[in-house]
Amino acid sequence: FMKEQLVLWEPLEGNPFCRRHNELHLDKFSYEHDLILTFHDVKNNEMYTFIYEALEGIRSFITLRIADEFKRGDIDKLINEFFDKEEAKSLNYGPTFYIVQYSSFLEWQDSNDPVRIILQPNAEHHLFITSNFYIDVLTEIQPTVSKAKL
Repeated sequence: FMKEQLVLWEPLEGNPFCRRHNELHLDKFSYEHDLILTFHDVKNNEMYTFIYEALEGIRSFITLRIADEFKRGDIDKLINEFFDKEEAKSLNYGPTFYIVQYSSFLEWQDSNDPVRIILQPNAEHHLFITSNFYIDVLTEIQPTVSKAKL
């Protein structure tokens, strides 16, 4: 049994988001064919849209969880452990995007859906830390990200 840990994930080039100075705000999410998450960058007055595009024969995501940040003390603990690592000490911002290695959420999903391991063996656990929510996405797909001025 490996212990859950956070790994920095940078899906945005020149990421403007910082937990301390410019939080990621969830505006909306939708799922019909693709999973679409839209975030607002208040400081720069921009919108960022993350699209997990369904591919032929592969759903855009395995499962999704959105939880109020106050109900997820386990994430705060993982963030503190992340910042105890040597490579995180040089960061000059508070990351908002992580991959959760050895994910208990993915493990839980596998225990409820053992076929997932066969159909989507390369699944990752993406974690978005917003101003109010923790968003967990289990997926094999990397999102495409677009930016628009408001």
